[in-house]
Amino acid sequence: MQLALDFRFLSRRSGSTGRQGLAAPDAGQTPPAASSLAAPPQVLAPHACLRLDRPQGRVLDCLEGCLWITVDGETRDVILEAGQRFQPDSGRKLIVQALVSSRLRIDDVT
Repeated sequence: MQLALDFRFLSRRSGSTGRQGLAAPDAGQTPPAASSLAAPPQVLAPHACLRLDRPQGRVLDCLEGCLWITVDGETRDVILEAGQRFQPDSGRKLIVQALVSSRLRIDDVT
């Protein structure tokens, strides 16, 4: 069995985007991590999973650790490391699994 991984992410350090479905923040826009309205981060223990039934309109920020994201019906998975983000481009359910102890923030796209 062969596993296909897709590194679709937006790195805040480089400001570059991976593949479609991701958008760089507008110049002057406060990043979610610095926003006073940002959702509190969720801590995931190694191998812990989180299911999102309606992820469209959300952005997932990996604040610490490494996350494996599987989107229902897609053949490729997404790996996020600290400082990277993922914005789902469909409303399909997704599963987030922590590969190591991780912190994740899920915010609405603004």
